[in-house]
Amino acid sequence: MDNLRSAWVREFNAGHAEKVAALYAPDAVLMRWDGTMHGRESIQALLQKSITNGAHDYVVHSLKSERSGAVGYESGAYNVTLRTRVVEGNYLIVVKNVKGQWWIVAHASTPNPQVR
Repeated sequence: MDNLRSAWVREFNAGHAEKVAALYAPDAVLMRWDGTMHGRESIQALLQKSITNGAHDYVVHSLKSERSGAVGYESGAYNVTLRTRVVEGNYLIVVKNVKGQWWIVAHASTPNPQVR
């Protein structure tokens, strides 16, 4: 999980949407505040849109992760800098090992409410 998380953050912060999307299974699901994407191509398009719109400097803190056989999960907190503010939130990633390769099969992230 550490390697997968580190690669996700490193590649996103480098602006490589295609390399981040490559960490997802072909039929993965990404659920965010702005909608749900199904499949690696849709996920890549959404990640590219985020990068193009100025999202950068992701920082991720794992709070809990477990694995049982070929399935695992991790939950934690994140910060991401947008053009005008920093967004904090929580995430859950479900991974699956298929023929020796770990893939993200489901990923949900939810921003915390803004304090006014």
